[in-house]
Amino acid sequence: MNICTGFELQNTAYMARKLDPTDEEILQRLYEQCTDYAILTDGQPPLSSAAADEFLVVPEGKTIQDKFIFGLFAQHDILIGMLETVRH
Repeated sequence: MNICTGFELQNTAYMARKLDPTDEEILQRLYEQCTDYAILTDGQPPLSSAAADEFLVVPEGKTIQDKFIFGLFAQHDILIGMLETVRH
């Protein structure tokens, strides 16, 4: 199976790459900077374990190997967004 670790974007000011648990700190920082999104989707600010949980929680019937988390980075390697995908 071919494992994607990143993909090209048309705008060269941004880069996407696969995140893994070693990126937990920067993902948690993004969550804490985007508390309005967490409140809208979860009804509360992000928990201090939100990023760690993101790497562990999968839908029923899926495994960790089915889940891919990509980070969207701006210049200077600053995480500005994330995309979670689950293989069918």
